[in-house]
Amino acid sequence: YPRYQVIFGLQDKNDPAIPLVKQVIKEFSDNDTSFIINTELHGTNHKVSNLINMSPNIKYEYILIADSDVRVSKKYLSQVVEPFSNEKVGVITCLYNGKPKGKITSRLNAMFINTWFLPSVLISHMLQPMRYCLGATMIVKRSILNRIGGFESLSNHLADDYILGKLISSLGYKIHLSNYIVENIVEETSFKNLTLHELRWARTLRRVEPIGYALTFLTDSLVLGIILGVTLYVITGGLI
Repeated sequence: YPRYQVIFGLQDKNDPAIPLVKQVIKEFSDNDTSFIINTELHGTNHKVSNLINMSPNIKYEYILIADSDVRVSKKYLSQVVEPFSNEKVGVITCLYNGKPKGKITSRLNAMFINTWFLPSVLISHMLQPMRYCLGATMIVKRSILNRIGGFESLSNHLADDYILGKLISSLGYKIHLSNYIVENIVEETSFKNLTLHELRWARTLRRVEPIGYALTFLTDSLVLGIILGVTLYVITGGLI
């Protein structure tokens, strides 16, 4: 990609990531790379607060928001922005697959992403137009972001990726699901953290997409297997 800018956003002067960020900036000194430390909070969503604090330093029209635990290839930027050639596209987002790192809890979470979450999104996309984004990668035009009130419009929402897509689609723009799949590094340290993570995700989904949440059993092979087994047992009078 010919020209781009990278901004790292932090909220704590003692963040252990700072030495690594400085090392990256030094190693790639020919690139337009910087980091911002700003403790100011805007609303209840700390991630969005970070984005608001970084906003004054953004130079270009296309704004790409990526989680810190994703990995991509060299073709990432050029491939994911290409759909903006269609003026009806307002935001681009990417699916992600899980790559476990460490304990069995990481492997379980990665399995959930790869065998349940990813196919669920594809089924939903097949049945209806997308009206939400996926936080691993979201690319939006600055001009369109300003029309929905900037990042400030997301500051009090937990599911900021969902709300971003909803607000932009309400303007009549299309949410484009890229064919580029990013790699999500999964590092769950304990069963407690894994359980809390999944509960938070399920509660968020139930809140923003109650009908979709109610239909999630369609991509749960265990539940479908039990239903099918019970049905066959009843129909055959216990012969199977």
